[in-house]
Parts: sequence; structure tokens; C-alpha cells
Amino acid sequence: IGIVGSAKPFTKNAIIYGKPLDFSEYATTKKIEKEVEDKVSDMIKDEIVKCLFVETEDSYIVTIKSNDFDENGSIFDPNAVDNLRYVIDCTNADVIISSTWRYDGLDKMQKLWKDRNMPGKIVDITPHLIFASFEEVDSKDIWQKRPIGSRGMEIDEWLRLNTNEMLEPYTYVIVDDEDDFLLHQASHVVLTDPNFGLTKVIANQIINKLNNSI
Repeated sequence: IGIVGSAKPFTKNAIIYGKPLDFSEYATTKKIEKEVEDKVSDMIKDEIVKCLFVETEDSYIVTIKSNDFDENGSIFDPNAVDNLRYVIDCTNADVIISSTWRYDGLDKMQKLWKDRNMPGKIVDITPHLIFASFEEVDSKDIWQKRPIGSRGMEIDEWLRLNTNEMLEPYTYVIVDDEDDFLLHQASHVVLTDPNFGLTKVIANQIINKLNNSI
């Protein structure tokens, strides 16, 4: 259980419930050893839900140098796939597809992942924000457009529908080559170069954010 708030009398505090963890075997009246402290910390971190929002196109595991195709589309860059495997091995993150590839549906994306023996597990795809509607106050004219930050809004909506930090703490990282996100998501975004996709340097940035932003 974690408590969020000032902990001052007569102030509002939130209690965050996670999976019950038993640390009684480490109880001691002496100073806790660094090794034990690190082990307990790792156990707590392992219970945090980690979400990795991936853009499967140019920015991530398909680079502009990839000219090979199969029945599922562009072949993923093998170096980028190895780096994704490294990320999953180090974080055990769930994968959520946020690119236009998701328009083919969750089942097809999961089949593609399985057919290509991709690392990790696709647990879902983000919803599609079609348009935002505006109305002229005086004339009542109505028009629609796709707003700046729409991909960030789609991810925000997925998080709203699928997470509850009061019951199950979570963290997430968004990987993309376009900064089409919301201000409060800035610390969760890792931008890539479409010429190189998911490099080892980028992979380490993702790992650091997922494992150390708790």
C-alpha cells in the first residue's frame, strides 16, 4: 500500500492499493542491508504494470531502409527487433500498438507478432480519434479537424479506459518519431530517428524510463 498526499492532519490523502506483498521475512531491528533493500525495491518494481506504446512504422522497428515485404507488410529491421527484445527482457513491459497498423485490428496485429516471432506480447491497440468538432458561437457553423496531439489523446484515452492507479500502479513509455503528444506526457515520450529506428541507445532510454520512473 502506498499513500499519496501531504500526510498532514485534516488534509486529503489517497491510498494506492497494489498486489499484497509480504516482506515479513526481512523484518529486523537492525539497519537494513543494502542487498536486502535492493531486493525489496526490485520486488515492488516488478509489480508495477509497464506499458510500451509502439509505433510500428518508420520510427520504431521499420526504418526507411527496409524495402522487403511479406503478406503482413514491411519486414521489420532485425537490429531494431533485437533491441526491442532487449527492452522486453529488461522490463517485461506489455506492448500496445499506437501506429496506423492498428487499423487492421488487434487479432491481425497479434497474428503478425506471432508469425514473425516478435518479442513481448501485444495486449491491445489504442483507439482512433477521428475528428474534433468545433462550433462558431454566433453562426453555429460546425466543422471538424484532427487536432494537434491526437495520438497523445488516443493514448490518454487508452490509459483512462484500461488503468486504475489506485488499484494497480502503472508506468508507460511512448515511442514515436513525431512529437504528436500532450504536455503532461513529455516525460514518457522517447523520440526516434526514422533513419535508424529502435537503436540500442533508444532502447536504454526506454528501459530507464520504465524501470526508474516509479
